[in-house]
Amino acid sequence: MDTRQQVCINNLPLGPGVKFLGSNSHGLIALEKPTGVMAHPNRNGDQGRCLLVADYNYKDEVYTWSTANLVRRAWLLNRLDSPTSGVLLLALDEGMVSVVHQSFAVHKVRKTYYALVKDWPSPDSGCWKDVLKRDAYRTAKVAKFESGGFAQTHYQVMSKPNGNIPISLIKLMPVTGRTHQLRIQCSQHRHPIVGDRTHGDFKFNRRISSLSGEKRMMLHSSELDFGYRIRGKEYRFNARSELPEAFTKLLESNRQMQ
Repeated sequence: MDTRQQVCINNLPLGPGVKFLGSNSHGLIALEKPTGVMAHPNRNGDQGRCLLVADYNYKDEVYTWSTANLVRRAWLLNRLDSPTSGVLLLALDEGMVSVVHQSFAVHKVRKTYYALVKDWPSPDSGCWKDVLKRDAYRTAKVAKFESGGFAQTHYQVMSKPNGNIPISLIKLMPVTGRTHQLRIQCSQHRHPIVGDRTHGDFKFNRRISSLSGEKRMMLHSSELDFGYRIRGKEYRFNARSELPEAFTKLLESNRQMQ
């Protein structure tokens, strides 16, 4: 990594609660965003609660800010819903954008999520393959899906209910990357994600909130791992984010409610 990129990293205008996870010599950066923070602003006034506190160009998908009278840029490479916490990627070199997007396009990116869900899937591991269809009864704010949109996700049960509330911790490894994919697939398979206010079980969410005081959506992007090629050489990039305290606190409080 050259000196200019290092200076840029040292002066990243991180949004509220956003943490730096790592970088490499090609200018790839991994950040951890908390729940409630947006990957990028959607309208005027959002800038103060986004991944970076900086101007954002929607067409080029790039953040821009100035330090030491120099213009800095960071291209956004992936997205998470505002309620979802975890790993997001940036590139300081525009040439890396197409390189990383190609890895995503050919499913070379291994994505790992964790979720707390109602009950637990059976069997304890498997693969969900679903067609996500347009839901005419959802509001305009909810993601719309093209009819025939295929979604595939591998899952594994990590812990089963151990208390008064039937919640389990599952690992989710999506193959495809549809909008709201994990949230919708969990709901379609009758294991809605705890705290999901769009696709979840609203009565169940209220019960958990009244017993534990926890209101966040329990979906976390824990790891991104992928390979990419530059000038005939292969490289790998890995970024990990620890399971948020809210997950472990809810599981522990459930045990104590026996």
